[in-house]
Amino acid sequence: MLATIFKNVKDRNHYKNSAEYEFFKSNTSYLESYPYLKKYLTVKDDFSLIRSNIIIRSLINKKIIEATYDFAKATYASKDEKERKELIDEKLKQMKDTLPYILKNETKIYIPIFDFATNVIYEDNIEKIDNYPYSLLRDEFKESMVNPFEYYNSCLFSSSLTSLIYLNSDTTSDAFYHPFFETIYFINHQGELDYFIPIFDDKIFEKNTDNLKERLTKVANSYFEVNRDKMINTLYDEGLISLSLYEQLVKDIKKRSKKEK
Repeated sequence: MLATIFKNVKDRNHYKNSAEYEFFKSNTSYLESYPYLKKYLTVKDDFSLIRSNIIIRSLINKKIIEATYDFAKATYASKDEKERKELIDEKLKQMKDTLPYILKNETKIYIPIFDFATNVIYEDNIEKIDNYPYSLLRDEFKESMVNPFEYYNSCLFSSSLTSLIYLNSDTTSDAFYHPFFETIYFINHQGELDYFIPIFDDKIFEKNTDNLKERLTKVANSYFEVNRDKMINTLYDEGLISLSLYEQLVKDIKKRSKKEK
C-alpha cells in the first residue's frame, strides 16, 4: 500500500508540537481515573491522539454538566419544585452553549461515550442521576459506555469535539482533513483508520491553501474510486505534493505493478 511511503513523508511525531497534544497532556487525569479508559493514554500518532482527545472531551463535558447541575440544585434549593426545575434547566442550557458536541438525529450529544438514550437523560432528565441506578452514571459508568467511534462514527469525527474537516464519504468510510496535521484521514464506520495521506511534504516551499477543501475532496474521491494512479496524479496536479514525491510514488507504483504480475 502507498501508506508505507506516506508514513515516511513527514515526521510522524509532529503531533507532539500541536495544541491537541498539549490538551491531551494537560488532561490525562481524566483517563487515569478509570482503568477501562487507560488504553487511551497510549498515543502513538496523530490519529490516536484525535481519538483520545474525543474521549477526554466527553469526560470533561460530563463533569461540567454534573457539577453545574449540583451547583444549581444547591443554589435554588429554597425555590418551589416547578421554579427550581426551570432555573436549573436554564442554568444548564447556558452552560451547554459553551460545550463541544455532536449532532445526531437533530439532538445535541455532549457525552458520546454514552448512547443516545443516556444522553437524553443528561439533556432532559438530569435529576435522574440523583437516584439509583442512574446515580451510577456519575462514577461507575463502565457498563453504560458504548464505543463512541463505532456508535456515532462519522458525525463524531465531524463534530466540534475534533478539529477535523469533513470531505466526502463512500459506503464504507469517510474522508476528513486535519489542518494542523495536514493529513487526509479515511476513517471506516468502526471508527478505525483505513488510510491516511499527508500533504505539503517538505519539498513544497510555498503552500497554496486556496480552495483547499475542494482540492482535497478531489483526492478523496479518487481514493473512493479505488483509482491509485488518479489519486497520485490529483495530489500532484492540485499542488498538494511536490514533484520529487510524485516521482517517488509513481516509481513505487511501477515496482508494485511488476510484482503483482
